[in-house]
Amino acid sequence: MLRVIVVDDNDLIRKSIIKRVDWEGLGLVCVGEAADGHRAYELIEELKPSIVITDVKMPIADGFYTIGRCHNNFPEVQFIIISGYDDFVYVKQAIQLNVVNYILKPIDSDELIETLKKARDQVYQYRSDRQERQQTQVYRRHYQEQRVANLFQRFFTYKIDYMDLQEQLDQAGYPLRNPCCACVCINFCAPGGDSAHTLTTAATAQLEQALEALYLFSTCKLLHVYKNIYAAVCTYRERAPLSAAVREKTYQAIAQGFRLDGETKLWLSWSDTLECAQLTQAYQQCLQRMFNRFTQTEQTVFVGPAQGGASVAGALTPLLDRLEIVLDLHLKGEGKAAIRQIVAQTAQSPRLILEYLPRVFLMLDGKVDNRLSIQEFDPSLQKYHLLRFYDLPQMEETLCRLVDSIVYPAETIDIGAQVIAYIDRSFTQQLTLRELGDLFHVNHIYLGQLVKKKTGMLFNAYLSRLRLERAKELIEADPSIVLKDLSYSLGFADSHYFTKVFKQNVGLTPTEYRDQMLQNHSRK
Repeated sequence: MLRVIVVDDNDLIRKSIIKRVDWEGLGLVCVGEAADGHRAYELIEELKPSIVITDVKMPIADGFYTIGRCHNNFPEVQFIIISGYDDFVYVKQAIQLNVVNYILKPIDSDELIETLKKARDQVYQYRSDRQERQQTQVYRRHYQEQRVANLFQRFFTYKIDYMDLQEQLDQAGYPLRNPCCACVCINFCAPGGDSAHTLTTAATAQLEQALEALYLFSTCKLLHVYKNIYAAVCTYRERAPLSAAVREKTYQAIAQGFRLDGETKLWLSWSDTLECAQLTQAYQQCLQRMFNRFTQTEQTVFVGPAQGGASVAGALTPLLDRLEIVLDLHLKGEGKAAIRQIVAQTAQSPRLILEYLPRVFLMLDGKVDNRLSIQEFDPSLQKYHLLRFYDLPQMEETLCRLVDSIVYPAETIDIGAQVIAYIDRSFTQQLTLRELGDLFHVNHIYLGQLVKKKTGMLFNAYLSRLRLERAKELIEADPSIVLKDLSYSLGFADSHYFTKVFKQNVGLTPTEYRDQMLQNHSRK
């Protein structure tokens, strides 16, 4: 029921009003009375009534004093004035203060009852309007937050650039005012599989406030970038490095905000503090640093800049080529062995992980019918897919499982044709019959017989023919090519042996072949 207080300096009139009204029947309850405007305001603060019946002329403070103070502080309260003065000035002031009614003494009971009903209805209407306004505000605020989040997400997935982001954020009422920024990448995963987690709007707001409290003079926007990856965009007034204590408190705030279970591990990586115009660089920096969690030796939650890895990059392309070849030849065991080698090599550097492992997933995607890897995603999101994994062993296990799920057509396998196809694609590598025998699980002597049956040539002769044909093509395409480098690129272990084989088969040394070709061109 709605609460009512009665205010009049005449004790008999107060008691009469309280006694003559059937409060319960009107859905009301009289909770207090006062003899002056000052005490009335104290009761309003204490008892929070919805309706106040008040006289105008009273000692200490009059009724208009009470009404005026309540308009801003207690806008729901509806006032009914009772007065013995039929004064136009009083009536006009009451109208300006939007009171429910101005009732002259002696009070007519019926008029008072009808006025109380009207006041009651206006309270409920005010509450309904207020709820509608609040819902509208909540909707508008939610819409704005979603719009801002979508803009950042489009920016983080490279669909808009920084200039577009800045312009559209201004339109959305979320301008990037501070001159400096930093990004925090938040990644969590359980040992048994990837994790997806979505914060509620309220939890997101609470975490943003907690982060803003940690970063002095900052604003913070927390965004769900992809499955188990969040990003916090923080802007600052001043460019300064973050202390270890602030980083630790940030971790505690985020861990508490996400309420992750005991098995799920949380990693954080920070960008440097940069100018706001470098937000793209800040985001890419914190995301790339997150990949260092796959290679760091210490089980730490804070991920720093990546180190090393350039020395083995050249060895990975042949491994990828070999993987594709053995999978095309239906050699799943060799495919899984190649994957293990690739993962072991990429473990030396996050840069190698980023560059090569998405290519392995895409390669397998083209061979797996049920699309278990990442082709379904936008190419710009491939790097996010890797962060769904707890560590490299889990990623390796998933890749090997994808190999096992490849279904090849039910047909008779021609081992001889497969061997020739492999030689045709891999003749620039160091190949021997024994190695091919191990690869295809066939005796190397029998394999040599298969090669001769298919090509009419011995293995070494066929291999040399392929290499020499390619050598002539490359010399003709670029006469300035260094012949020693050419021999190594074609799989010859020794340049002198290359020259010997070339002359035996072509009748000229590589140098004589190039000179003759140049003379022929000059005559034309």
